[in-house]
Parts: sequence; structure tokens; C-alpha cells
Amino acid sequence: MKNKRLNLAGFSLIELLVVIAVIAILTAIAIPLYNSYTLRAHRSDAISALSTIAMNEEAHMLSSGIYTGTLNEVWLGTTSTRGFYAMTCQA
Repeated sequence: MKNKRLNLAGFSLIELLVVIAVIAILTAIAIPLYNSYTLRAHRSDAISALSTIAMNEEAHMLSSGIYTGTLNEVWLGTTSTRGFYAMTCQA
């Protein structure tokens, strides 16, 4: 009798290791890119909050003719819009 090999459907160990290696490489590339994207988003949130404070300062200048001595007058509870930063004003 001849030895007949059964034709089993499935993956070999080498195929599985290749797939895992490809996933690891893609992950190693994607995570730093995602981190830099979120950092840019957080920075734009802080810039937006600071721009609001600057607009309030300019509005105060137009209405009273002088800039404020402290930011307490124009702060008006400004927070970052997405909540990434907690901003406070100390005199």
C-alpha cells in the first residue's frame, strides 16, 4: 500500500508566523503616526483656547481703551474645547 497524504485545509506554522510578522511591522509603523496625530490635535485645542482668551482681551481693549492688568478680567472660565487641558488663571 502506498502512503497517501491527507489533504487537510489549514495554515502552516510558517504562514502563520509570516502573517504575525506583517501585523507587527504595520503596528510598529502605525502607532507612532497615530501618536503624532493626537499630539497635533491636542495642540490645536490649546491654541484654540488661548485664541479665545486673546479675543476677549482685544474686545476689552476696544470697549475700555486699555488692556487688562491681569487675565482675570477676560478669562471668563475659558477651557479647552475638547477637554485635553485644564486652564486656570492665577493673579
